[in-house]
Amino acid sequence: MASNFPNEPDNHRVRSQTQSQSQSQSQPKTSASDPFAQYKVGSSYDEFFDQDKPRDHVSDYHDALSSFGVARLNRRWQRARRMVDENSVGLAGHLARKVSGMVSVRQRRKIRAWQLDAIPVVIDSATWKELSAAIAQRATMYELLLQDLYGPQRLIREKVIPATLLHAHPQFLRGLHSDSDIKQFLQLVAFDLARSPDGRWWFLNDRAESPSGIGFAHENRIVLSHAFPEIFQKCNVAQLSPFYDQLQNSLLNLADGKPKARGVLLGEGMTGRNFFEEAYLARTLGYTLVRGDDLTVRNDGVHFKTLAGLKPVDLILRRKNSLDCDPLEFDGATAIGTPGLVNAYRQNQVAITNRIGSGLVESRALMAYGGKICQALMSEELKIPNVATWWCGDPKSLQFVLENLDHLTLESAFRERSRSFEAGTEMSELSLEQRKSKLLANPMNYVAQERVDRSSVPVWSGESMESARLALRTFAVSTDDGFKVMKGGLGRTSKLQDPLYITINEGEGGKDVWVESGDDANAARALSVSQKLAPRRSGFELSSRSADNLFWMGRQIERIYFSSCVLRSTIHRLIGERRAKSRVEVHVLVRCLAMQGQIEPAFAIQELKTSLPELAELLPAVILDASNSGSIATSVNELLRLGQMERNCMSLDTWRTILRIHERIDIDQPDLPSLLALADELVVDVSALSGQAAEGMTRNQVYRFVQIGRRLEHATQLIFMLRSLFLPKVEPVDPVLQTALEVADSIMTYRSRYFANYQLGGVLDLLVTDETNPRSLVWQMAQLDEHVQQLPDNIDQAGLAPERRLSSFLLHSVRSSDIQLVAESWLLNETQPMEELLKAWEESLPELHAAVSNRFFVHADTSRQIGDIGRRSKANKRRSQ
Repeated sequence: MASNFPNEPDNHRVRSQTQSQSQSQSQPKTSASDPFAQYKVGSSYDEFFDQDKPRDHVSDYHDALSSFGVARLNRRWQRARRMVDENSVGLAGHLARKVSGMVSVRQRRKIRAWQLDAIPVVIDSATWKELSAAIAQRATMYELLLQDLYGPQRLIREKVIPATLLHAHPQFLRGLHSDSDIKQFLQLVAFDLARSPDGRWWFLNDRAESPSGIGFAHENRIVLSHAFPEIFQKCNVAQLSPFYDQLQNSLLNLADGKPKARGVLLGEGMTGRNFFEEAYLARTLGYTLVRGDDLTVRNDGVHFKTLAGLKPVDLILRRKNSLDCDPLEFDGATAIGTPGLVNAYRQNQVAITNRIGSGLVESRALMAYGGKICQALMSEELKIPNVATWWCGDPKSLQFVLENLDHLTLESAFRERSRSFEAGTEMSELSLEQRKSKLLANPMNYVAQERVDRSSVPVWSGESMESARLALRTFAVSTDDGFKVMKGGLGRTSKLQDPLYITINEGEGGKDVWVESGDDANAARALSVSQKLAPRRSGFELSSRSADNLFWMGRQIERIYFSSCVLRSTIHRLIGERRAKSRVEVHVLVRCLAMQGQIEPAFAIQELKTSLPELAELLPAVILDASNSGSIATSVNELLRLGQMERNCMSLDTWRTILRIHERIDIDQPDLPSLLALADELVVDVSALSGQAAEGMTRNQVYRFVQIGRRLEHATQLIFMLRSLFLPKVEPVDPVLQTALEVADSIMTYRSRYFANYQLGGVLDLLVTDETNPRSLVWQMAQLDEHVQQLPDNIDQAGLAPERRLSSFLLHSVRSSDIQLVAESWLLNETQPMEELLKAWEESLPELHAAVSNRFFVHADTSRQIGDIGRRSKANKRRSQ
């Protein structure tokens, strides 16, 4: 390859592997207790070792970690891994759920692509100074390039960049081209670098659309600094916090420095690959995490849909792809954008960063002209070049690529964010002739790049150090003094030497990046806001979508609790010392399980003599069957899903409790004893959630909607239980009364009042009308009414809102019920009074749910382009013919 590369000033190439350092396979250490004892240095550049010795800048780290020994390192790292799991760090953003059948926690974790390694990448301050200068230069170059391509297009007129390249680019948004002055495009950019065998760095990828990774970098640093605090301090690692302060300042300046500017983080939602990072950044920056349908445009201004009405938005930190932002401007088929958003930006009614259209510079085709672009815009050479790239839309480059394709990689010229991974993988799997054929069919859509033999780093396998290939993601933020680079970054590792998009698909690993501290490592942290802030009691603005999710979180919490209570009472009566002496308790409990949807109704109507053995055998599998919509497993999975969507609304301890609940349902070989233990653990965990909410949650709308969901569900489940146990009437009644008190966790209270004298009147009073009992129906109704009355009012509506009227009616209905008359009638075999009372409540609770939903949760349909509506109408007409 050395003699036939085109001699162009901007077409830099990585030095051949034959010029690499002659590093033989060797072992730096031989001590069995040394974690590095089995590590072998390969032929590529190794970030830790030079031959058999640690490099100078990692010697302190190497010595400190070696003194740990393997056993101590493992203990520390296991604790750190638990922290990663508890925080649910993952590129996929959420744990997968099967549509049907049980899926274990082990299976779910397999799809999580993010795996943090115990060993950081350590970079000396001199090297980082050179890298920072090159990164800042490249960020500035791309800022100037975007301003030119969306403005005067001088580079096109001067033929620095072919016009065909720009106009063939799917990320060039022509509607945003302007002859007037253009505001800054980039506040945050990211770049991937790799080191060649000779030790030199090269740029591999540029990320300007909505660069990801800064959330992962921060999480990595927290985990490693907590796992190895003494090593972290000894190595004098530069802090990451100044970078996040600079980002906060940059965003604040973008909103004209308003201290009360309302900022939102526009994400892709749970279906997005980087949902974890979106939620993480929203919490870190104090922004509200929203989707496209949480925003609306009124009078050219962007507003956030909250329970208290529309709130103006000053700044949008965009994580969504440009083409998905506005269905009126771009793709009318998308259902995840905000109609009119681009026009609001044109009218200077909202600041958006990175600006829509910034993805244009992520094109690999532009990398072929990087040196020329830098010279034309900045009158200087690139400090660090990118990997040698040829755009095949140029005839001369195409001819060279066809002659050398066997040792080049062929990739998409224009990054399509929705399918970039798939496109790259497809090309890598083709034969040489197939790649040539595909290239010749549409050469403008491809670039060829030289393969980079990326440097190697040690990764901890749990037993020894192994070698992996490294790519370094770095970040830069725009400030008044130019772009500032994070003193650290995100290491990305893979056992493969394939291109990065393939290693991501295969499941890459992550590393923290430690940079030796300089003089400014502990620079003072200060926001550029001089105005004093008056104390406030509000501040968390809740969207209708979030309120809906939180409401259902509350319902799922109580559903898990009540299902567990009924389940453990049933199992107690099937096995062990407490098994039922009469079959009546089991019969009514089976009826309750069926009403909850945990088991098939057939079990409740079959003869117990034949159904009980079958039930005892099948119950464990049925309860943990995620395809059963009424099972505990389904409720737990749904709680986890909702919790992940609203993580920015809850504390870390609450989230960890939800994760622990989810871990519980992973039982390898479920049987009745393990199911009983599960039910006990779930009751305790849900009680812990209740305690965290009671003691730790601010009494805002988040708290209220969770509590409304919980109280409504608890009341519903309690009514289900009363109906299952007492209608139709069963004999003998004493075991049924004890069962009702046990399920409702009120047996000790009853015994303290009445000892062991079980009577229906006393039981119904305690479970229905006793306002001192937090498990009673009236207590649920009182709490429900209190929270509903605190919801935002509609000032345009006369009289009570439907939800307020219904909650008051339900509370009054329970309080005014003559429960003693109901009990006396039931004992005389007149069950109609109880039937009518329960039926009235059963009908009113769903009405209250519907009233709350219609008032606070319901959204209008997504807007569409007029042309798109016409196309859909024609398509529907053809289908009807």
